[in-house]
Amino acid sequence: MGDAVAATRNAVTISGYYWIGTGLLGIAVISIEIWQRRWSLILVACLALLIFHPRWTVLPVYGPDCSFTNVEASQYVLVVICLLLGYQIFRFVRSNKKVR
Repeated sequence: MGDAVAATRNAVTISGYYWIGTGLLGIAVISIEIWQRRWSLILVACLALLIFHPRWTVLPVYGPDCSFTNVEASQYVLVVICLLLGYQIFRFVRSNKKVR
């Protein structure tokens, strides 16, 4: 077993990196929503995920497989933001095909 304090600090740092990545993608999602002058559930969900990110709300505790819950939760939030961005891209491409 390694140093628990160092592992906990490392988990907080890694969760911070996920927060930065999530923030950048979240800004893209929010920018697209604002550019399209749309105030939808996607915008609200994205803002909520950024404000209540696991970096700030989940304690760095060991999980059953020696992983940290805050890092895993940060990964899930990043995946959700990626899905929101993918949905927006899909919706944009689909709407452009209808215009032609």
